[in-house]
Amino acid sequence: MHYFWWIPTVILYYFVYYWLTKLNNAHSNLSWHTSKYFWWMFLYGALCPMWLIVCRVSKNLVFDGMLYDAIMVIVYPLSMYILGAGAKFSLINWIGAGIVTVGLILMQVKL
Repeated sequence: MHYFWWIPTVILYYFVYYWLTKLNNAHSNLSWHTSKYFWWMFLYGALCPMWLIVCRVSKNLVFDGMLYDAIMVIVYPLSMYILGAGAKFSLINWIGAGIVTVGLILMQVKL
């Protein structure tokens, strides 16, 4: 039952995180320590360590860890595409993200 709340939360978390990444890149200057978006990203990641929350409620740590990583792999290019920064993402990159998803499913197949 815990998958119903933490999977959408992780998707939203990383979408916001990559939105901040795009803002940081678009408004960056020569020194990273003066960028307000850098500090927003730092605080966002430090105040809400998502993996620590997910692993605390996990019933199957190996599967949940792989699922968490697969969500990151899928949400990152998808959010960059939605935000306009992933326009140069090629077909082979999308195929790689799909292979990760298929690999996750295959890890759960019992023979």
